[in-house]
Amino acid sequence: MVSPAQNGHSNHEKVFIRTDKTFYLVGETIWFKAWCVDSETHAPSSISTVLYAELINASGEAVVQEKIMLENGMGSGQFFISGEIAGGGYFLRSYTSWMRNFSPAEFYIQPLTILQPLSPAGDLPLYLSRSKEETARRKAELKIDLKPQYGNREKVTLAFTAPSGIPQEAVQNLSVSVYKYPGKTLVSDNKGLQQVSEEQTIKPAKPVTATSVVYIPELRSPVIQGKIMPRGNAVVPDFIHLIFPGSSSFFYTARPDSNRQFAVEVSPEIRTTDLLLWSEEVDISQFDIEIIPSFSAAPVENKYSAERGNEKFIPFFESLSVNTQVANAYLPFSNVRGVAGESVYPPASFFGQGDISYNLDDYIRFPTMEEVFIEYVRYVIKKKKKDSGEKFYLWDLYINSISISNTIYFPNPALTLIDGVPVGDLETIWNFDPLKISRIDMVNRKYYSGEKAFDGIICFHTYKGDLAGEKIPADVVQKTYKPIQTARTFFSPDYDLEEWKNSRIPDYRSLLYWNPGVSMYEGRGDCTFFTGDDTGSYRVEVTGFLPDGTFVSGATEFTVTGER
Repeated sequence: MVSPAQNGHSNHEKVFIRTDKTFYLVGETIWFKAWCVDSETHAPSSISTVLYAELINASGEAVVQEKIMLENGMGSGQFFISGEIAGGGYFLRSYTSWMRNFSPAEFYIQPLTILQPLSPAGDLPLYLSRSKEETARRKAELKIDLKPQYGNREKVTLAFTAPSGIPQEAVQNLSVSVYKYPGKTLVSDNKGLQQVSEEQTIKPAKPVTATSVVYIPELRSPVIQGKIMPRGNAVVPDFIHLIFPGSSSFFYTARPDSNRQFAVEVSPEIRTTDLLLWSEEVDISQFDIEIIPSFSAAPVENKYSAERGNEKFIPFFESLSVNTQVANAYLPFSNVRGVAGESVYPPASFFGQGDISYNLDDYIRFPTMEEVFIEYVRYVIKKKKKDSGEKFYLWDLYINSISISNTIYFPNPALTLIDGVPVGDLETIWNFDPLKISRIDMVNRKYYSGEKAFDGIICFHTYKGDLAGEKIPADVVQKTYKPIQTARTFFSPDYDLEEWKNSRIPDYRSLLYWNPGVSMYEGRGDCTFFTGDDTGSYRVEVTGFLPDGTFVSGATEFTVTGER
């Protein structure tokens, strides 16, 4: 593995996050854009491709945790604020796995406020303001062109221009947020609404020396790290298999080192939270297996002051509360929680297509699995050796293609699975109800997983990919995995379209527009969106880092009058 310090960068990363705003109500979504940069140059980091983001309450408890994929040092995600989340002051904390090798004081922290709907005056929470930090080394102010007033459901064209003297190449790393705004005296001492600004960007990393690397940099995709500890005199197996079962199954193999530690790089397309560990060599349930937690347990370092919320804005937040409830009531139309993206990967097993497949609904059904095999499943036999139970052995597709006999079977048993779950004893297969099995796939060739080679695979698929309600085998250890967050796209109605122009569905969105990937070409960029049915003041914020590390930002306001 190439050391991050050998990639032309320092061995430090910094994370910067821009949220759509800094105050929310329960039922809203926190949208955010993240930049992971080299701590010295502020250029996009090439070390990490996975970002860890947490919403942490005042007691230090993480109430929401998400993993976000980064591409060219950038990524975006969201937190839905469910009714289980209490109102109050919160922190959004973010970092990479590589950053965990250094001081948690270098993690990105941003204060946020969450309000419960229709809170009485005495319960107006505190707004947290950020202490001043060193700013980015290079920064530039964007000029924003915008009309001062708009009517309901009117198209807004937002144009912004960067000053001369900064790189003019095309970039797609700016975030744009447009949200309802109460004014500039939100806190009682008239210090103004506490917004994240360029004064709250990243500060240069302090010199820190890591004596040893505990957390592996995630250069391409998520990494699972762990340790296997024997009980008594048990011998640690040469290989441990990490399995994600289901219709879209994934199978990985790790070799523990001399310290009994292992690490596996896994696909960002994994969507299940079920992680299974298994070994064909030993009963792995007789070992203690520790999976290193993905998220940091370090306490939040609070560097922020608190101010009392200005109670004259209670009517404003009450109106936002009504708007949020209306938007969620019409969720199938408003899509205020965003629209889920479609995966480009179709559901499939980790081995792809089988060399030989049997769709059981194409055949006469039999009451037992053993009869199914006797009647029409070919190219597989069952054998029992002295030191093990009965196993499946597959016909070798390659050897038989160059052999005269055409009757050669692999010398070792096949990897046998049900919905990706390993089955070590054929008794489990014979006892399985064949009416619950939709398909049998056989891979009649060597299959390599890491350093381990299997003499073929035979996989049974249930209709829903969930073992049809059967239990996980006793020799399989179950753990929980946090997958990469499924991408969601912010939804903004297009009132130029007839279906929306004539819509009678109320549009009281508090967040009119959010786009974490706005383009800028030759120093110019633009975007369009529509106002809703609510009148009042709205704030526009544009933020981002250019490829050379220059921090750019701009902000303005406009009003929606209700007239067109």
